[in-house]
Amino acid sequence: MPGSREHEGARGSLPGLGSGFDAGPPATRLLLWVGLLALSLALGCGHDSAPRNVLLISLDTLRADHLGLYGHVRATSPRLDGFAGTAIVFDRAVAPAANTPPSQASMMTSVDPGRHGFTGNDDRLPDRFPTLAERLQQGGWKTGGFVDGGYLSASFGFDRGFEVYDDRAGGFAAILPKARRWLEGVGDAPFFLFLHTYDIHAPYAPPLPYRDMFHEVPFRGSFEPTAHNMHRAFERDLTLTEAERRHAVLRYDEGIRYVDDLLGDFLDELERRGVLDQTLVIVTSDHGEEFGEHGSYLHWQLFYEPILRVPLILRPPGGVSGGRRVGDLAELLDVAPTILDAVGESIPEAMQGRSLLGEKSGADGLPVALAWPPNPATMSIRSLIHGRYQLRFHAKGSPRLELYDLEAEAASRTDVAALRPRVAEAYHERARELLGRTATHEPAAQPIAEELRSQLEALGYIQDD
Repeated sequence: MPGSREHEGARGSLPGLGSGFDAGPPATRLLLWVGLLALSLALGCGHDSAPRNVLLISLDTLRADHLGLYGHVRATSPRLDGFAGTAIVFDRAVAPAANTPPSQASMMTSVDPGRHGFTGNDDRLPDRFPTLAERLQQGGWKTGGFVDGGYLSASFGFDRGFEVYDDRAGGFAAILPKARRWLEGVGDAPFFLFLHTYDIHAPYAPPLPYRDMFHEVPFRGSFEPTAHNMHRAFERDLTLTEAERRHAVLRYDEGIRYVDDLLGDFLDELERRGVLDQTLVIVTSDHGEEFGEHGSYLHWQLFYEPILRVPLILRPPGGVSGGRRVGDLAELLDVAPTILDAVGESIPEAMQGRSLLGEKSGADGLPVALAWPPNPATMSIRSLIHGRYQLRFHAKGSPRLELYDLEAEAASRTDVAALRPRVAEAYHERARELLGRTATHEPAAQPIAEELRSQLEALGYIQDD
């Protein structure tokens, strides 16, 4: 298959544990392989029926388990749930970082945060790493990006490869009409369209009639989950009551429902126009969000399941061969290689992810996923996920290892390192090997314009103090 190739950044399985230790019973492994084979056939891996167009949608700060298709109890995503019924759903997709700048950069370049070094701290995505948009533009696709500003602004380099890149903030209500007009201008040419919104991100403030739609009992307090207040809770300068915490969660869910309706209308329109019959659609997020599960809020550098696990939904053109779920681990680094493979383009050697259409490798066939802090050059905490376990550790300094059994407890609350020392050490050995292949790059600093700084302050990334 065209996307299958070995390179320095590739991640195989963990040595020394044996295939049965992490991979589960043979029947489970067979189902995973069948699911990936179905995806390969659906997307035309031989490229006789490759997608003509690509639509990539990033719903910022959307944790997977708050969607109905991933088991959430509230009706946050009826439209997306229905759409996923004709798609390939990855149940264990993870982000490479716990915050927007490095994670979005990794999705677009398929390069680890530790290698591209982009942190959003007055820097810029290095030009030496080719982006998905650049590769598709070179291949003849019309490329358009319509994003919600902030860390996706052109100032940070995310406009590379886009003929049209609109980064004026305003949420999906402003973004989607502009995307519709761009599509009308594209005509019959093949296109790559990238959409992004902060509507789900703090401050959790959906418009009427979505605000308070999930509040079975009206919230009587004065607390509002603004970005400033949630950051105070994150810093532990503010202790939330259970009622206040629940109020924040419900507002977050209401924001998801708001986005779900807007996105559902947009996708329905594309279907009526026949566009989806020729388009590969991918819906995902850059990271999740925490609501006190580990005594903290928002996202940042904690690396627990609520923050790292993101939705990943791939719908083949027309939904052909969709309606399947894949339980194997996938990464945001895999998005760009998968798209390039699906449309018949070569995958640059600089990309570290793998095409989800490609052959699997390693003794147990299971990939390894690393996660990085907001600034890998100054923060030592790292995370490694493989099979059923996640390891949290420090690249330097503290020798403490934390091991979590994700099958037994998805919320990652119980450290089992003392009970599984052999597993923890094997994971740590593999992590050190992978980190040894990564040369941290620090981009040159650049000033942030006042308008952009105001956007970042509204999102809680820059504090008044």
